[in-house]
Amino acid sequence: MRIRTQTILPLLVLLVLCLRVAAQTSPASLQIYSIDVEGGQATLLVSPSGQSMLVDTGWPGFDGRDADRIVAATKLAGVQQIDYLVITHYHRDHVGGVTQLADRIKIATFVDHGDNMEEADQTRTGYSDYLAAIATTHGKRLTVKPGDRIPVSGIDVQVLTAARRHISHPLPGAGQPNSFCVSEPAPPDDPSENSASLGVLVSYRKFRFLDLGDLTKKAEIAMVCPNNPVGRVDVFLVNHHGLNQSNSRALVRAIHPRVAIMNNGPHKGGSPEAWQTVHETPGVEDLWQLHYAMDSDKAHNSAENLIANVNDAEGNYLKLVAQSDGSFTVQNSRNNFQKNYAPLMRNPTDFSRLPAPADFDYSVAAINTITGAYHNPADFGPWSYQRGLFLYGEYLVYKRTANPAYREFIKAWVDSYLDADGKLNHGLDNLDSMMAGNLFIILYRETKDDRYKRAATQIRERFDTYPRTKDGAFWHGSARQWQTWLDGIFMSMPLLVRYGQTFNDSEYANNEAAKQILLYAKHSNDPKTGLMYHAYDESGQQPWADPATHHSPEFWGRAMGWYGVATVDILDMMPQDHPQRAQLVAQLRQLVKAYAKYQDPQTGLWFEVVNRGDLADNWLETSSSAMYTYTISRAVERGYVSKDFDKFAQKGYRGVLASITRNPDGTIVMPNICEGTNVGDLDFYLGRARRTNDLHGLGAFLIMNEHMRKSAVTSAQAANTN
Repeated sequence: MRIRTQTILPLLVLLVLCLRVAAQTSPASLQIYSIDVEGGQATLLVSPSGQSMLVDTGWPGFDGRDADRIVAATKLAGVQQIDYLVITHYHRDHVGGVTQLADRIKIATFVDHGDNMEEADQTRTGYSDYLAAIATTHGKRLTVKPGDRIPVSGIDVQVLTAARRHISHPLPGAGQPNSFCVSEPAPPDDPSENSASLGVLVSYRKFRFLDLGDLTKKAEIAMVCPNNPVGRVDVFLVNHHGLNQSNSRALVRAIHPRVAIMNNGPHKGGSPEAWQTVHETPGVEDLWQLHYAMDSDKAHNSAENLIANVNDAEGNYLKLVAQSDGSFTVQNSRNNFQKNYAPLMRNPTDFSRLPAPADFDYSVAAINTITGAYHNPADFGPWSYQRGLFLYGEYLVYKRTANPAYREFIKAWVDSYLDADGKLNHGLDNLDSMMAGNLFIILYRETKDDRYKRAATQIRERFDTYPRTKDGAFWHGSARQWQTWLDGIFMSMPLLVRYGQTFNDSEYANNEAAKQILLYAKHSNDPKTGLMYHAYDESGQQPWADPATHHSPEFWGRAMGWYGVATVDILDMMPQDHPQRAQLVAQLRQLVKAYAKYQDPQTGLWFEVVNRGDLADNWLETSSSAMYTYTISRAVERGYVSKDFDKFAQKGYRGVLASITRNPDGTIVMPNICEGTNVGDLDFYLGRARRTNDLHGLGAFLIMNEHMRKSAVTSAQAANTN
């Protein structure tokens, strides 16, 4: 059959146009492959432009094993050559594979820090072989110094360290004092090539990836102390395969990575000390590993789905794909497990999301999002205040909707922690462990089952022997000796007052709750701002304790949220003639006025560190915003503050709703929820991981939303009556 040219040409033109449109509309991304070279380094980056940069070549020998794995990665990434080969230093596990790799794939430009700086035979051999590979391939050599850029098209690759020198001027937005320098022990000198490592910061618009090779502690600290010139990064390739000669707290905490990747081998790197330093750094959401560290223990290895090679597995890689908005995914080639990391947002609100359709119930959607996924309530997770908070909120939704499934889920989860006599199968050594006990009282009121009374009484009796400060305030926990945290008021005192109401113990319960609220305020109030510090240490021994006042240094958002919600709820349950009621109202009034003062006028939300909205790395936190909204609205409703404050509650409510994405399947996405938090300094709070759909946030949201729905209905009815 003959096809006319007139027919073929239009089809070809159409095909070309389609390909161009596809190329224009497909999202460009940065690909990063962490290749398994058994405890060396080989990291392949492919920029959105298609240019490639390989950092190091793994080991020599092994029949070209490492070179073969690198070439396999280039094929997966769709590149035909290595445009830039960066050699961090001349140790065998980094430069050793260069000869075998050059035999397999074209290398256009070789990048290094200059001459070898270590007097060791193997290192001299590695450097000599590297120079020979350049000569044999007729490649271009580029020697760089700190502050230089490696010209990979589509990404910014800035050299931070090279030849035992580091950048002398801070990068844009960096340069802040590094508070972790003071406590860092003096590290030993390191005359090896490790300390000369060529380290780079790779940026793809809002995404930042840090690879410092095998830089050791003295060089790390020299770069980031006393000021941090790097700023924060999204992903940190753990230095030196996770060995403890590197990865100082001063460095790791200063850069605040969201995710870390450790290129360790089964018997190299992954030391427990370095693993722990990275793992416990505020803001680190996950630590991925190339290998299970066989010479460590299970507690110092990540979850198996985050490890590319376990048991005898070899050759599996980790693939990271980053977008220009700062979002990225990491995938494990062994099991195809993939995790998405959303872009960090200072401001999560989008008012175009409002209003929701009239038939959309945010509270029901929150339940569908969390407990709707569990067929067996016992699988919901361990006894904890976060689950107690969310299920208390679910109970409020049950009271409105009368959906029996909500009550039955709560009951089944609680029952999984009680024996036949109603004894709680959990310790009560801290105030956090008590909060979920509110569910005992709820279920007793619903069922009159004495098991729930006995369980609640177990917590009530714990207060009789619970440790206190010298002036009578409850410690936050037996592991937090002499410390009071504002969080503890919410965790324990509403429960105690509800117990008193239900089981004829109100005199003790009301007096104790009033005493605790006022004692905590005594040590946490700031008369200048009206805000409250997160914690107080009577002993003054904690590193965060002010030498004179012993309180912590910052106003953390959710701490004041816990305190406000607890106080306004307790006032609702306390008799009008209680002798300390006026003091409690005055304390609440002070806090509500401070809330209003520091509300973000644009969004209606509140910042993670409430009074520091001026800081570029501060962010609007949604769980505390829900708590403040609830507390202000309740205070207005009860007449503790004037009706003028209602506008702050309404603005806060609208801001929280505008931060939530509604999904077609009836679930929601609530971002910017601070993870569970200890006490610390400014960097500590700002570096906390921002979770999505965390129970701290959705639990607070349910409490707020159920109240605000009712408040809106009541206001509308009053308006109609008038």
